[in-house]
Amino acid sequence: MKNKEQLQAQDLRYIWHPFTQMDEQKKWGSKIIIEGRGCRLKDIHGKEYIDAMGGLFTTAVGHGCKEIIETMREQGEKLEFVSLFDFFTNEPAIKLSRKLAKITPRDLQYVHFGCSGSDVVEIALKIARQYQRRKGFSNRYKIIARRRSFHGVSMGALSANGVTEFREAFEPLVPGFRHIPPANCYHCPFGKNYGDCDIDCAQALEQQIIFEGPETVAAFIAEPIPAAGGVIDPPSEYWSRIREICNKFEVLLIADEIL
Repeated sequence: MKNKEQLQAQDLRYIWHPFTQMDEQKKWGSKIIIEGRGCRLKDIHGKEYIDAMGGLFTTAVGHGCKEIIETMREQGEKLEFVSLFDFFTNEPAIKLSRKLAKITPRDLQYVHFGCSGSDVVEIALKIARQYQRRKGFSNRYKIIARRRSFHGVSMGALSANGVTEFREAFEPLVPGFRHIPPANCYHCPFGKNYGDCDIDCAQALEQQIIFEGPETVAAFIAEPIPAAGGVIDPPSEYWSRIREICNKFEVLLIADEIL
């Protein structure tokens, strides 16, 4: 019991927990997890929990998967890390890239690896701006995103976020980001019903591009199905309409699908 109390005290003394009100955590204490099997977690007191979030959306096949553990062990014994910078590469990266290229649509064959959801959003935003500049459109720097969408916690990703609660403590954010209403037929931001509209949530993108000036817009970023925004499917015509609009104005489309 003494060791458990020490761990609890040390956790509250030394760890700054993200997305957490520390005063509340000190009041209620920390859940110190020591074991995971499948979808179940066990804390230091032996109490079990169902991990409905899959870690933080990172353990979709469950905890303690022997095949994954063994593969990690074998790879670690051969080579634990080598960068992809400056002509270097490694066999696992090559094999995974090829496998991903086989299942991605059409000519999406190149893979740029990142370390987290926020990291890959930053990469995508940088690719979009660099692409437009390399094409000779140096004024195309603006990124259009959607309200109620979550894209990460780094500064660029926060700027794309459309969730006020995640943004406001860090403002002013990176300039050049604009937001349009989400695709939400359940609570339509335009006060309409599906079937009686012209997919106004998609049309909002075209209107925003025209308002900003097409020659200034680099990309549109959106979650195919927003997670933090309520896990709400867009109308069936939405994405094809979005694709048409992006093609029309030569705006890149970034699908932020992490989960």
